[in-house]
Amino acid sequence: MILLILISYVQGYSQGSDKLFAVVDFMKVESGKFGEYVNLEQEIWKPMHQERMDRGKIVGWYLYAINFTGANDEYNYATINLYSSLDSLENPWDADIPSIVHPDKTMSQILETTLNTRIQVRSELYYPIVNLPEGTPLIPSAYLLVSFMQVEPYQGPIYEGLETGIWQPVQKSLIEDNITSSWNVWRVVFPRGANRAYQYVTMDGVSNYSYTFGIPYQTNFAEIYPDENMQVYLDRTQNSRTVTRTELWELIDYIIK
Repeated sequence: MILLILISYVQGYSQGSDKLFAVVDFMKVESGKFGEYVNLEQEIWKPMHQERMDRGKIVGWYLYAINFTGANDEYNYATINLYSSLDSLENPWDADIPSIVHPDKTMSQILETTLNTRIQVRSELYYPIVNLPEGTPLIPSAYLLVSFMQVEPYQGPIYEGLETGIWQPVQKSLIEDNITSSWNVWRVVFPRGANRAYQYVTMDGVSNYSYTFGIPYQTNFAEIYPDENMQVYLDRTQNSRTVTRTELWELIDYIIK
């Protein structure tokens, strides 16, 4: 089993050149400015992201509100930009986009309004280990269950192998049964280092709010692995990583190619 997991890890990494990259920006918006911030994203930034998409710079943009947050939380909104190549990641903007999309505004005015509306807490780059459904960008589900995983370096191949070798078929079955709509496992590329609280992020997309309280894996696992004990693999997965936090993200707006 360990050998198969290691093979899966190596193959998944070597085949990653044609996969998506995600840039996730975490935003803090003060109470009383929620409507102003959402309007800013939809009326000012979304049209510019659409122009970027039309030029092949990005293949997806998503705006989420983080549910169940308060004044003391680090962030309460997040955006995701999806890139299909390293070239577009390296050159994400053309300088003329703001003036073409908003000829009545200068970039300085746009930035000033933006900075007065929200604080960009941090930005992270993710590389996909698994994207389901295969060959698609992040499906715009009504909700995302976002879990942050702490994985020791020596456990990386084991953890990724469990996700791709054991849980991926189960997740695919859940999507086929319309229980979930998407499943993504991301490796955090930047920033990285020994002091990071998490090295991986999983995203389960659901449209039925009741599933945000728990996704029923048991039936689908039994259908795929009728002779296996699910608890054994839950224990192996638990031993390979620590879930440091799970958040509920609600989709506000998006554009996809």
